[in-house]
Amino acid sequence: AVVSTQSTGELEELAHKYDNGQLLVSQGWFPRIGRHIYTENKEVYRAVLRVIASAAQSNPTVQKYLIEEGYLGALTSQLLHQTGDLAKSTVMAIGAIIRNF
Repeated sequence: AVVSTQSTGELEELAHKYDNGQLLVSQGWFPRIGRHIYTENKEVYRAVLRVIASAAQSNPTVQKYLIEEGYLGALTSQLLHQTGDLAKSTVMAIGAIIRNF
């Protein structure tokens, strides 16, 4: 089978996300990131959501950590106060955490 440059790049991107997610857990970065879930700054909140969604996507170790540490509950709580694109981004982050459970 022939592997295209595009598919190789996609696999590399997935590998980086997987490794980075576990690195965020093992080096204690999530508490630093997570404290910004309740920020009033929409851009900071959006960035936090991107990090969480990217790290948790198809990464059982990170998903388990985020659930055990209360991130799922925090994001669900925040969802009640969001509208529009921020609500969609919050749902995407929640979906990344619970995917495959």
